[in-house]
Amino acid sequence: MRTALLTLVLCLATASANAAESFVTIGKPGKVYIGFIGCKTKDNLSKIKSLFQADDRVAMVKFAISKAPDCQAIKVGTVGMVEGLSAWSGDSCLRPEGEPECFWLPTNFLVAP
Repeated sequence: MRTALLTLVLCLATASANAAESFVTIGKPGKVYIGFIGCKTKDNLSKIKSLFQADDRVAMVKFAISKAPDCQAIKVGTVGMVEGLSAWSGDSCLRPEGEPECFWLPTNFLVAP
């Protein structure tokens, strides 16, 4: 019983440590692990997210295309600097390496590399 409990505690401690390491913070690198459309303004991302949640992918893509280059696909594996976080909307602004501006994405689509 003690061994099983100790094993459980160690597993939970390891999982908590790994989860804490995966959070993104301003001024630190972030990595996209779920590709999505990123936008330079929170308002445009909000519209993208609402169309996505309404399951209207055609409208979402049309909207993103109409807002290009301010909205564009951000691929899985993209690494950059986190320059903004919004707890209210649940979004982060990631500036991909080599890009002068950041793109807002859902924070839960990013991890610390």
